[in-house]
Amino acid sequence: MHVDLILAASTVDALTVAVSTVDAFNVDVSNVDALNVDASTVDALNVDASTVDASTLTGSRLLATAASLVALAGALLGGAALARPGRRRLPTAAMAAGTVGLLTGAFVVAVADGGPGNGSGVVGGWAALAFGLIGVGLGALALTRHRRSRNRASLS
Repeated sequence: MHVDLILAASTVDALTVAVSTVDAFNVDVSNVDALNVDASTVDALNVDASTVDASTLTGSRLLATAASLVALAGALLGGAALARPGRRRLPTAAMAAGTVGLLTGAFVVAVADGGPGNGSGVVGGWAALAFGLIGVGLGALALTRHRRSRNRASLS
């Protein structure tokens, strides 16, 4: 059994898909002659970087936002670790969250194809880099203070 599916779009003149073995799936395709896809449907699936609004949430923007939030959590945990120096897990968590946010933000900035406002997540990537550095720095400082205070306590 042979079926031709023809898709017409604005950039594609004709695409023919030949299906030769449909018997294995027990599908009746005798009534299918052609499948026409309108150009407006194809244009709706393609997101052009120049037509992205400020409120459009693209995949890159979502990744950059998530990285910024993780890095911000690392910075907040680092501040809490400095405020409460007796806990060892807070500085470690701050450094871990800051590192994850930092690396993800660096990835977003590295693969971005344009500047701010085109939907590639550059602003969120740079924010993640900044918050990640702050989180790692505060976490390292808190961890160093925790180790020093523990060493002083053991010497006395």
